[in-house]
Amino acid sequence: MLEINSSLVSLNLWGNPLTTFSASRAPPTLAKLDISSCSLVRLPDLILDSSPSLELECHSNPLKFPPRSVCKRGLNAIRAYMREVRRGELQLQRSRLLLLGDGGAGKTTLRAALLLCTKSPSGKAEFTCSIASGTLPAR
Repeated sequence: MLEINSSLVSLNLWGNPLTTFSASRAPPTLAKLDISSCSLVRLPDLILDSSPSLELECHSNPLKFPPRSVCKRGLNAIRAYMREVRRGELQLQRSRLLLLGDGGAGKTTLRAALLLCTKSPSGKAEFTCSIASGTLPAR
């Protein structure tokens, strides 16, 4: 764990082969953090505790956390995402489900139930071989 000087204003780690970066806390004076072109898959938690005016550069990293879609929306979105994860309140926006099984196992019935569909008017068993997508409302 990195101990950061309490009067540090700028920290440039650009291009370092870092795979992780953790620090006990961001000093209130930290105005710029450049962790671009490293090998980071996760942004450090110190971003949550940093100054609201922090200038963050984190491009060219193979980030997994937060997802790229969040990072593209900027620092406020990153902080909101990280806060929700910390509190265990992150809402799943999108997911994929693949249903495989023998014929007659109930894949189509399960899909219909998850998507809140009704049975076909004929009531006959369906035999399907398809790729389908749908939206499942979050509750």
